[in-house]
Amino acid sequence: MKKQHVIVFLIALYASVGLATDISTKDKKVIVKKEVKKNKIKKQKLVQKKQEVTPFQLAQNISTIINFLIRHKDEMTDVEPLLIKRRDATIDLCKAEGYCILKMANACFATREGEDILALINWSNIHPFLDKDVYSDGLKKAINLNIKYNTDSYYKASQSEVARDKLREIIHENIFSIIDAINKIHVYIPKFYYSGHPYEGISPLDHVALYNVLSGEKNNLSSLDTCYHKWQVALYRNLFLLLKLIAKNVKEAGIDNDDDNEILTDISKREVGDDAVALPSGMCAPHKKLLEKTTKSNAVDNAPEGAVVEVE
Repeated sequence: MKKQHVIVFLIALYASVGLATDISTKDKKVIVKKEVKKNKIKKQKLVQKKQEVTPFQLAQNISTIINFLIRHKDEMTDVEPLLIKRRDATIDLCKAEGYCILKMANACFATREGEDILALINWSNIHPFLDKDVYSDGLKKAINLNIKYNTDSYYKASQSEVARDKLREIIHENIFSIIDAINKIHVYIPKFYYSGHPYEGISPLDHVALYNVLSGEKNNLSSLDTCYHKWQVALYRNLFLLLKLIAKNVKEAGIDNDDDNEILTDISKREVGDDAVALPSGMCAPHKKLLEKTTKSNAVDNAPEGAVVEVE
């Protein structure tokens, strides 16, 4: 009997240990499954694709920025006649670029109901160089004004100012050379003339990044002047990204010429951070309320009925 009791006890012990082990194993499996699920959720959040900015959103930004620069150009420069001429010359270039690129975007992209890219070309004197050579009548004028300012001992232009002017000249020439290159492949803009340097396949955003660095408050600029430069940087970034999307669209439509395909491939090449196209904020502390009000009102004015506009 004792022997039977021992056997029964061992069987009971074995069963209880086996059951405990089974429960423990099941618990471990449940815990492991939960951890895997958590990790998957975290991974999905990390690799979640960033929403792509649309051509219409870029067009809205471009329209808002150009209207902002026009509205504030007088209060954001000195009363010296030469400085006013320099800023006006830059504004004319921005208008011409905005006109050409928005016309191209309208021809390339089908927009949703309530989206009208052409309606965003809503500033006065929409293309100051229509029927003229945008290089000889526009860019060369801006370059000559910069030379006059930078070599005049009265103004005492700093090295950073000289560098900013040169970078701005290069950026505008890059923009027009890209517009010209696309139009030679597929004509979108009638009455557009450009006699400057042809497209050279350089990275335009490198010049914009350097211009941005030289436009910081550490370079002895007033807060309003700094703000004005930052809005120009935002304009350049929006213009370049929209040009990339236009070049991609033209290429996908089908181009037989290999050289043209190569040019379009180079122009449309995406770069890290090229979608950083948000409008400036917090750049002009003394006039922040005025600028925020203007930005929001411009964005709403420029948006078609029913469109939702976010100003970052």
